Amino acid sequence: MFLDEAGAKHIPTNIAEEFTHRSLAFLIMDDGQQVKRGGVTLCTDSFDLEEVNILKEALKLNFNLDTNIHHKKSKNGSIYERIYIPKAGLDEIKPSILPHIHDSMLYKINAGIGFKQKYRRFRKQSRIWNGNWSYWYLVFFLRRYGELLCFFILN
Repeated sequence: MFLDEAGAKHIPTNIAEEFTHRSLAFLIMDDGQQVKRGGVTLCTDSFDLEEVNILKEALKLNFNLDTNIHHKKSKNGSIYERIYIPKAGLDEIKPSILPHIHDSMLYKINAGIGFKQKYRRFRKQSRIWNGNWSYWYLVFFLRRYGELLCFFILN
């Protein structure tokens, strides 16, 4: 649905027909970035402006979310767009997407305030976080296969 014949990602024009609270939760778990002010940014870097606008309209149509497009500049100088969901909109939709979000991803929607404190305590106590190769291997593994793990855990 999202890949063309060459294997490139694209947002289908009819995404609004298929977009549910569960799919929004998966999008946030995969491409969401926590914003300290309380919102969330959807990292849509690999899509062109037209596709980002299609997704923005689907968010408005299906969830009544008012979003903004932020323009970011990459290291090579190219400009890409990201969708920002402000805190007010995220707070409205949070109860309906929360059941679909894995506990390890709650930080992306600023849920589970105690999570950070537990994480910091674990980091100090655990040998894996002492800067050795196993920490970086774990980070790589979770970034590479985290979406797949979430899919199997939630299904």
